[in-house]
Amino acid sequence: MLKAVGAALVVLLLSAHAAGQGEVQLSPRRYTDKLNGFSLRPPLATEQRREASPSRLVSWIYRDANTRAIAWTLSVIRLVEKKPQVDLKEYAKALAAKLRADERFQVDSAEVIQVAGKGAIDVRGVTGGVVRMWRRQVWIFALPGRFLILTISGPTSARRELEKIHETVLKTVELSDPLKTLAAETANLHRGRQFLARIAKQKMPVADQPQWFLISLKGKPVGWMIQTEKRDRQQLPTGQPSGEGLLVRTWTMMKLPDAALRLQWRTLFSTPDGRFERWQEALQIGEGGRARLLREDGVKQHDLIVCTFMEKGQHDRVIKKTIPRDPNQPRETRLPYLPRAIGMVLPRLLDMGKPAAYAFGTYSSEINDFELRTITVIGPQKISLGVRRVDAVHATDVVGANEELATEWWVDAKGLLLRMNTAGELKIESSSREEIVKQVPAAEKYIAEAMREK
Repeated sequence: MLKAVGAALVVLLLSAHAAGQGEVQLSPRRYTDKLNGFSLRPPLATEQRREASPSRLVSWIYRDANTRAIAWTLSVIRLVEKKPQVDLKEYAKALAAKLRADERFQVDSAEVIQVAGKGAIDVRGVTGGVVRMWRRQVWIFALPGRFLILTISGPTSARRELEKIHETVLKTVELSDPLKTLAAETANLHRGRQFLARIAKQKMPVADQPQWFLISLKGKPVGWMIQTEKRDRQQLPTGQPSGEGLLVRTWTMMKLPDAALRLQWRTLFSTPDGRFERWQEALQIGEGGRARLLREDGVKQHDLIVCTFMEKGQHDRVIKKTIPRDPNQPRETRLPYLPRAIGMVLPRLLDMGKPAAYAFGTYSSEINDFELRTITVIGPQKISLGVRRVDAVHATDVVGANEELATEWWVDAKGLLLRMNTAGELKIESSSREEIVKQVPAAEKYIAEAMREK
């Protein structure tokens, strides 16, 4: 279960909170990107958008409360300069001229300022074109030859509000040395490669019985999840059967306050060596005739990933991605790709007996690219599970660069999940069918449907 479900639930929770906010405020949680050497506190009532572009690192968008149209966007961009050192005053003049010529950006001012102890160029003005937008960019010379650009763009009528938002966020910016992080990640990726090589010829472990989980928010039950596992063979695109692998199925129901009911079904399969992988994920938002039905079907064979998307049974689009395998790159430095099904049972495969961190590449169809997933085993810890105190092993799970959105989990001696806490204050605890029906009476009909499909 772990991160894949946890990340989806965090998105649902944050979206529900953001929709209920009438005023833009800074999030109490910092967004931290150690690999690019910065952190900040973004506006609270915004949607974070992950970017596939290697230069546009992250964006936050704010929507109009009535129309849901995008009102403004705040982004962090990375730009590599050929020269390791630059004269910021001269660079500011050349930058203003380039923006005017290349982007029809009517620059009102380009001044040198200080941000987080580093020199920066503060550019303000209005973009041209049919739709005129006000824009402010602060180019922070964070490292030799590298700028981090914090930019906000929105309607000219909202200039004062956007100025205030940008200035407030700018004051929270902190910079760090990414070289130290890269050294640690290199070691973590090496442990990830060693782990995948070790399990490639193993028989995948499976739980004999369905695993039941109760989902709660601030102590109040809001949903449930079931996970089942078995060994299976799948049909390859060529029509031939795959080798024996792990098949994981999950069913999830969640009803957050002031949000539509959400039902999710996932079927994940992978061979131990990861050469062949298949997944199907379906999401229903709402109930009845107006329910939105989304589905993603993915297949990975060798290094090629193909995803097909559908909405309400109608074909939407197909995307493809190839796992990078540079023939000139040593095998021990290549991306350690982690299949989704194997990622669901990681605690039963990792060495949970000693503290260590493992890093993998995971595929995100949302951005059609790979993200870093880092699992850190912290060590043994006693936890309360209902009225019992039980022995557990504590670990953290981070997808991407933002460590502030880490998921925590605790597993028993066999590696079975006991509890998972998300950054969005959701708690997922090991439970039983009887307890789930007692806590969430509406769950009965959906559980019955899920168990029939099993």
